[in-house]
Amino acid sequence: MKIKEFVDDRGRIQVLADNWLRIETKAGSIRASHRHLKFGHLCFVESGQIIYYERKTGATHKPKMKVIDEGESFYTAKLWDHTMTFPVDGIFYCLSDGKRDQKSYERDTVKLNYDLTKV
Repeated sequence: MKIKEFVDDRGRIQVLADNWLRIETKAGSIRASHRHLKFGHLCFVESGQIIYYERKTGATHKPKMKVIDEGESFYTAKLWDHTMTFPVDGIFYCLSDGKRDQKSYERDTVKLNYDLTKV
C-alpha cells in the first residue's frame, strides 16, 4: 500500500492504513473541531503535547480540557465534540474504529459550528 499524504499549514497527515494515521503538527495549530457519528478513535502522542477539549454532543456544560503529553494516549468516542490544539510541534498517531479513507471520513464527520475552546 502506498502511503497517502496530506500537507497544509498545520502539518502533515500520512495514511498508514485504512484506519491508522500519523499526524505531524506545528505549534499553534488547531485540529479536529468536529464529532464522529459512528466511529471513535484512539490517539497516541509520540512527541509534543496536545491540549484536548471534549464534550458529549448536545451537552451545554463547559467542555473538559485535558493536557496530553508525550507517551500518553486517549480515546474519543463517537458523538463527542472534540478539538485539539498544539502548543509545540509534535507527532501523534490516530487509530480509528472504522475506515478513514476520505469518503468514509467525510460521511462520519460533522464539523463543529462553534469554537469548543471558547465555550
